[in-house]
Amino acid sequence: MKKILNIFDFDGTLVNTQVPETGKVIWKEKTGNEWPYIGWWGRKESLDNDIFEQPIIEATVAEYERLKVDENGHTIMLTGRRKKLSTEVELILADKGLVFDEYRYNYGGDTLSNKIKQIGNIMKEMKGIEEINIFEDRQPHILTFKQLFEGMMERGRIKLFRIYRAEPDGTLTLL
Repeated sequence: MKKILNIFDFDGTLVNTQVPETGKVIWKEKTGNEWPYIGWWGRKESLDNDIFEQPIIEATVAEYERLKVDENGHTIMLTGRRKKLSTEVELILADKGLVFDEYRYNYGGDTLSNKIKQIGNIMKEMKGIEEINIFEDRQPHILTFKQLFEGMMERGRIKLFRIYRAEPDGTLTLL
């Protein structure tokens, strides 16, 4: 029975994917065309390896490698990207040697609400989890996760949690 849950965000935490502001410029440089869509995050083209470099964030990947080998751990990738982009997301991760026990996507709603729901579902499915490590780049999400996990500790559901913030400079901060 797994005792440790390791949760890794995708964009900006594991992989330095393009944001719309810079990605649309690169798209035009590489294709000669303006970005043809209104949205960004829901488009598979925003993850096109032929157009964009998608380097790993080394500090996060070092922690992934450290945690992944622990037999007591269950390691998941949890993203706000929709399930329809699973092929592209998992290809990028596999190309970088990052393989997870589970891949979880946004099935509707805003990213934060979906992640909270997904974490709740995981905790119901995996009754033996006592410890959570989460890696995230978005400060508002981090604050909500902190409250969520503090509540779990107060109820005796978990014994320990660690939140790691992926910083814009590529470092990790343990909060």
